[in-house]
Amino acid sequence: MKPKVALFLPGGGVTGGMYQIGALAALEDTARDGGFLALLFHPFLADTDERVQVIRDVLARVRAIVDAGAIRCAPCRDLV
Repeated sequence: MKPKVALFLPGGGVTGGMYQIGALAALEDTARDGGFLALLFHPFLADTDERVQVIRDVLARVRAIVDAGAIRCAPCRDLV
């Protein structure tokens, strides 16, 4: 199974909007194709209200996809 990468840019330079687009696309791909996706929220996303909203928006989409039964959401410690 090929790993899914929401967004990774060597050297940084990721904006909140770029992360949101990548994370939402990876969520949709995982819901459609199956597999494993780990979402990581780096502290840089929590330094402005706009970036905190990115976290909220991504997590709201996770919740909607989980509620639809398309994915399972769990802490990594529960996946072993």
